[in-house]
Amino acid sequence: MTSPTGRYRDVCGLPRFTRRWRPMWLLTSGVCRTALGLLSAVGPISTTVHAEATTDRQAGLRPMASTAPIAGRRVPTPVTRDLLRLDLARVGDALPPGWRLEPVRGQRPPNTIVVDSGSMRYLRIAGQARAAFLGYALTPPISETSGALHWRWRVVRSPDGTDLRTRSGDDAAIRVFVVFRRTGWLNRTPRALFYTIGGAEPSSYQGRRSFTSPDLYVVRAGAAQDAREWVDVVVDPAADYRRSWGAEPPPIEGVGLMQDTDQTHLAAVADVQSLTWKPRP
Repeated sequence: MTSPTGRYRDVCGLPRFTRRWRPMWLLTSGVCRTALGLLSAVGPISTTVHAEATTDRQAGLRPMASTAPIAGRRVPTPVTRDLLRLDLARVGDALPPGWRLEPVRGQRPPNTIVVDSGSMRYLRIAGQARAAFLGYALTPPISETSGALHWRWRVVRSPDGTDLRTRSGDDAAIRVFVVFRRTGWLNRTPRALFYTIGGAEPSSYQGRRSFTSPDLYVVRAGAAQDAREWVDVVVDPAADYRRSWGAEPPPIEGVGLMQDTDQTHLAAVADVQSLTWKPRP
């Protein structure tokens, strides 16, 4: 998994009045480029919010979260949230509504398409020697720490030679990532968890810090050979955040998918049928 880049935006912790003072060390920082790619994939949030709200109104949908009075105020009540939104997509679309694609620097993005098999609808991601983020901004952010992220995926074709323990083998047919809110203006990058389909590493291998940034953590989420058929995965991002960084997690501001085969230059095909947040009672 390599570090992406993008056009310079005010996402590296710089106050707005310093925009024209762009230190070269910051513009060339791999850590900052990683944040740019992640935030580009899940934002800008205001644009995504507007597009999402417009799509929901056109479809006659109600907001995903209800409100309940607490001490004279109305606050969101945690509800199950469909994050992949395939029911709002048309067959043949590249991405569901509200999702956006951000290629990794210097790489072509994989092909994506919404498929209907007759019994189910899913998003297919296929590419060779390609890499990109597919991101979705969460509005409102997920602030409750008692909940789980559920998804269903399968690996139709996985690149040979992948191994999450090595930089040269750090490719994956599919990853699900979770982006947390930055904590404090000194933290120039958001922290993110990458739940990754594994390769040659042993089943006991849990994960590691990213090779490109200490703010990214790779978590092994099963093996490609065990996901030839549909597999349901459930993870606890809050618990994984505490385990990875030893701190309480901030709100989740974005989720996404990634396929990268830029290390092995081999073909990969993966399908995702659902991606859902479910709060615990």
